[in-house]
Amino acid sequence: MLKTIFPAIVALGFATGALAQNFEIGSDGARHLLGRSGFAASQSDIRALATLSRAEAADRLIKSAATSTIAITTPPAWVNDRPIAPAKLQAMSQEERQAEQRRNVEHAFELREWWFREMLTTPSPLAEKMTLFWHNHFATSQQKVRFTPLMYHQNVTLRRNALGNFGTLLREMARDPAMLIYLDGANSRKEQPNE
Repeated sequence: MLKTIFPAIVALGFATGALAQNFEIGSDGARHLLGRSGFAASQSDIRALATLSRAEAADRLIKSAATSTIAITTPPAWVNDRPIAPAKLQAMSQEERQAEQRRNVEHAFELREWWFREMLTTPSPLAEKMTLFWHNHFATSQQKVRFTPLMYHQNVTLRRNALGNFGTLLREMARDPAMLIYLDGANSRKEQPNE
């Protein structure tokens, strides 16, 4: 008897799933989808998806995310600064080094603020949520990297590849300067790899 009932249950599940895709997602469904795929759904975003089917709503979010690989929020002015050469850093006085550390901490707060602003204003919350997902997956730390422009450029790499090919993202992250510093790549040698 179970052999007869189980296929019927599976068929019914597929049928109701297929039928459900043809109905409007509705306001509650749109709010749920936008909440899972982004950060803060506006009423206009919810209304824009509410009349679509589930498949159409998901397609719209994915297409929007695939075209939004560049942040719209203006980045801080220092993102292309060059690091201070180690010899120059050693030649600095204690006060100069402390001032440089304070400046870097300030930049870290500015970077965080910039990214939060981008999360809230992006035209593609899904792309930004995936950028955050990959940021958590490829974990690095400002405390260890100690040069905020590298953290910014890592964020750009994650955003550019957020919904792309994982192999491409993996190769780019394996060469990312912030990741290499975080993983002590400078101390890794062929004879004795730092794994």
